[in-house]
Amino acid sequence: MTEAMPLSQHSHQIEVLRTEFGHTINIVDSEIPVDTYTCAVHSFGLIDDPTYVGVASHGLGNTFAGADFIYFLLSQNLILETSPESVAANDFIFYFDGDKFMHVGKILGGGRILSKWGSGLLYDHSIWEVPSGYGQTIRCFEGLDSDRGVDLFITYAESRGFQFHA
Repeated sequence: MTEAMPLSQHSHQIEVLRTEFGHTINIVDSEIPVDTYTCAVHSFGLIDDPTYVGVASHGLGNTFAGADFIYFLLSQNLILETSPESVAANDFIFYFDGDKFMHVGKILGGGRILSKWGSGLLYDHSIWEVPSGYGQTIRCFEGLDSDRGVDLFITYAESRGFQFHA
C-alpha cells in the first residue's frame, strides 16, 4: 500500500481496510510534510534537526537515516536491545523480514506504535498492524532522546567520511 499507491489515496485505503478487517490503525497528523522523512528519521527524532538535514541533503543524499543507518547501529551495538515484554513508551520496535531490516517505530505504550510507513503517512497502530512486507520478526530497543539520536547519526555520518567541526 505505501509504495504503489498515491499518497492522496492512503487515508481512503486505511478506511477500506478497516471495514474489511476491523483494524485499529489511526492516521496521525504530521506537522512536517510526510514526503520529507523516513520511518527512521521520525523514530530517531531527526526530522527537523539542522545537522541531519544538512548531511542528508548533501551531494547525492546517500547518507541518511535509512536501512544502512540501522545496520550501523546494530553492528556497532550503539542501541540496547530489550525484550518485547519489557518495552516502555519511547522504546523502538524494529521489523525484520528474515535478517533484513524493514521498518522502525516508536512504542507509545498500551501495545500501540507510532510509525511512518514508507512513502505513506504517520500512523498509530498495534504491533502487527503494519504492511505485511515489513516482515514477521520484531526486535525492541531502548528509546533515546532526540539529542542522542542526532549524536548516533553524526557517528554514522562520520563513518561514511563526513567531518564535523565544533
